[in-house]
Amino acid sequence: YLESLNARGRMEYAQRCGTSLDYLWQIANGLRTPKVQLAIAISRESGARVALEQLIADADWAYVRSQGIEART
Repeated sequence: YLESLNARGRMEYAQRCGTSLDYLWQIANGLRTPKVQLAIAISRESGARVALEQLIADADWAYVRSQGIEART
């Protein structure tokens, strides 16, 4: 998703997510895993183009959905 934005768009997106652009790049490149709050912001601010499942791959999403808590992806 980051690559689809121009430089200004990337900076604005990072601000809306409440983090730095450098940290978003680290997440995008698989070097970091965001905390849940940041993962939600990344997904929300991307218009769900970035799925929570992509950000927190080791979560038991089947269990989360079975509890009636759906990720908006």
